[in-house]
Amino acid sequence: MLAIQLEGRLVLRTGAFWTPLAWLALDPDYAWSHAGFHGYEPAGDCIPRAVEDVASLRVAVSRAPAGSAARGCATSATRRPAL
Repeated sequence: MLAIQLEGRLVLRTGAFWTPLAWLALDPDYAWSHAGFHGYEPAGDCIPRAVEDVASLRVAVSRAPAGSAARGCATSATRRPAL
């Protein structure tokens, strides 16, 4: 039996904060990740079910004179398939 070691993880992340209108704020984020094994693994060097992509978008709507605000968030993630 061969010892398999986690190679490490490479992560790239980007985000922004944008207010196109005085009452609207958009806050998108995206992250890409790669994790793998170091050494010989018959099934390949990828870790099964590891998270690959994560994206989220937060939206805030505010009407300052009325004192009301609404916020929402949506998140999506993809994983590598299980072996």
